[in-house]
Amino acid sequence: STIVPTGGAASKRSGIGDVAITLGYSFDLAETTYLDFTGRVKLPTASTAKRLGTGKVDFSLGGDLVQEFGDATFYVGGARKFRGKPVGSSLQDTWSFAGGLSYRLPGRTSVGVDYDWQEASFLGNGPSSEVTGWINFGLTRRVRVQLFASTGTNTQSTDFAAGLSLSVR
Repeated sequence: STIVPTGGAASKRSGIGDVAITLGYSFDLAETTYLDFTGRVKLPTASTAKRLGTGKVDFSLGGDLVQEFGDATFYVGGARKFRGKPVGSSLQDTWSFAGGLSYRLPGRTSVGVDYDWQEASFLGNGPSSEVTGWINFGLTRRVRVQLFASTGTNTQSTDFAAGLSLSVR
C-alpha cells in the first residue's frame, strides 16, 4: 500500500493493505523463452484513516522476459504504475524494475527469490528496494497458493511484509 507522508518524523502503521487483481498473458518466443505481459489494478481497501492507502484506484502495465534452464527459471522486467491521486496530492506515476530466480521442486512446489526497485511516489524521496522470498504450492493443476515474505534494503522501503496469494489458471 502507499503511505502518504505526514511531514513529521517517521511513524509506523499496521493494518490490512489494498487488494490487487492481476491479469497476464505469456508469449512463447522460443522453447524455453517467454515474454509475459501483465496488467494490475489496485483496489483501495486499505485504511485511509490510518494512512495505509490513498483511497484511489491505481493500475500498472508491465512486461517480463523469462528464461528457463531445466528446473530453474530467471526473469527480468519492468512496469509503469499509474497512480490514482487524491485531491491536493503530489503523488507521481512511477517506473519499477525487477529480477528473480525460482526453482521447481518435485511435485507442484516452487521456491524463489525476487528483487524489486521502484521510483519514489513523491518527488525528493529516494527509490524503494526490496527482496522477497516465496514458496508456491500447486493445490491442483489450475489452483496455486503462494506464501511470501519481504524486507527492504534501504530506509525508503518496507521493514517487513508477508502475505498469501491465490491464483487460478
